[in-house]
Amino acid sequence: MGGVETYLEPQDAMNEPLEVRIALLVSKATNKEIEDFRYMAGFPNRNEALRRLIELGLEAARAATK
Repeated sequence: MGGVETYLEPQDAMNEPLEVRIALLVSKATNKEIEDFRYMAGFPNRNEALRRLIELGLEAARAATK
């Protein structure tokens, strides 16, 4: 993974309030990858890491459809 930015402050991509909960089941292997990303990028908790991973995925999907 190239160019992972480190955690600076809690906020979502659009500075909107966090109001929606999403329950998610993943495999142990995926959970380990999430935790590895979390520690590598310096996020204080898994939720922040997941939000960032989702943002990165959405950015990549938008770029791929242009």
